[in-house]
Amino acid sequence: MNYRNIDFEKISKSEQQLQSLSLIGINYDKRLKKMLLEEYKKPSEVNDVMLNQFEGESGINFPIEYKKFLLTTNGGSPSKD
Repeated sequence: MNYRNIDFEKISKSEQQLQSLSLIGINYDKRLKKMLLEEYKKPSEVNDVMLNQFEGESGINFPIEYKKFLLTTNGGSPSKD
């Protein structure tokens, strides 16, 4: 996904991706690895309800532009490129 000329990749990882990362020295603990795999198999989706609920529970109000960013990129993380 591209947002303002920044490429975003999904935070989830497949088993193959985790193995490739392990080969270059990037390893995750069992709990995080399980979460990444689960997210890969059944991706969650950021929506207005989730953002509003988080704002209400945390007492934080996101700027509108940041909410748009989160919704557009599904809370993604930028790729290394």
